[in-house]
Amino acid sequence: YDVIFPLSLKSFVSFSKYRSLLSKDLKIVIPPKDSMQIAYNKDQTFTHAKKNGIATPVTINLKKNNLSNHKSFFKNTNFPYVLKGSLSGINNVIFCNNIKQLLSGAKELLKNEKTIVCQEYVVGDTHGFYAYYQNDKLHSYFMHKRVKEYPITGGPSSVARSHYDDKLRIVSEKLLDSLNWNGPAMVEFKLDQNLNEYKLIEINPKLWGSLDLTISAGVNIPKIMLHHSLDKTFKSSLHYKDIYYRWVFPNEFMHNLASDFNVEKLEDGVKVETNILKEDMLPTFFQFSLAIFKS
Repeated sequence: YDVIFPLSLKSFVSFSKYRSLLSKDLKIVIPPKDSMQIAYNKDQTFTHAKKNGIATPVTINLKKNNLSNHKSFFKNTNFPYVLKGSLSGINNVIFCNNIKQLLSGAKELLKNEKTIVCQEYVVGDTHGFYAYYQNDKLHSYFMHKRVKEYPITGGPSSVARSHYDDKLRIVSEKLLDSLNWNGPAMVEFKLDQNLNEYKLIEINPKLWGSLDLTISAGVNIPKIMLHHSLDKTFKSSLHYKDIYYRWVFPNEFMHNLASDFNVEKLEDGVKVETNILKEDMLPTFFQFSLAIFKS
């Protein structure tokens, strides 16, 4: 093989960790091992972010032997809180509205991990900064704003729109620069509606699930990665189209179901694209079946 593109988090972590065992002729764009370690472990992510002046939600790292130390803190602060396993995954997130839910949720997550993260729930819109770094320098980027997500309390996009904000770019670039990043990454923030401040939610140190929106808007990250890997010149992608993208099945279907089919109106005049391709309907039938099964 000439080039390898890892896709899942597990494969990115593995290739980053064992890169030295592979042939030097094999082209693969991945971050340094230490940077990947910080990016995919949420407890390390927020510790690193604070050290580098990146705003985060109020965050506490919880371990099995220190749960009781924080009971007084939880009783004197405002719920809801969000529990996150240090490792990524939608099943590793629990929303808690009271101390009982928090303690039981923490004990559940700590069955599989030594350290988990407990954070305040930030009220505000979710934004993503999507980047491709080459040799520690930002080469191409894209930003989007979530219109709908599932689960509706916080999760992957079901409808999103292209977005641009200098503040978001600057804070995201600052974070990834501090990690000497190389390759693709997605940085997720919430814009705190009370403070009008972007607060870090997570780093997704791999190609992202909403990549089809990025490509449809004009920033073809896989193509850029391939050209760089083969030492071909390829212009930076710093401009992109303003579009909506709908992941109809299963995400938008599940969002509408959870919100009693409260269908938000999209702005007129902005192009809307979907993950349904008429020339290849088999994936859509599969996703429709998945949506029915989940509901």
